[in-house]
Amino acid sequence: MTDQARTRDRLLANQIEYLSERSPFYAARLGAPVKTVEDLQHVEFLTKDDRATTSELHRLLGFFDEIRKARAWDEEPEGQPQKV
Repeated sequence: MTDQARTRDRLLANQIEYLSERSPFYAARLGAPVKTVEDLQHVEFLTKDDRATTSELHRLLGFFDEIRKARAWDEEPEGQPQKV
């Protein structure tokens, strides 16, 4: 293993430890030991449930974006000074 690969794997191990300790999201997904960059290919970062949730979120955000574009609430046009 080259010095560059050892350094890369050491930095990865530090990052994995940090994420596992501070993020419930990553702690749940990093249950399998990740010691090298190659190990990352076995980690499922996005599940089918996550994709479904994300799709629903995008649908809702798109809906709110359409409301904003339709100016459904009182909002000053962009670039215009706001009344105080």
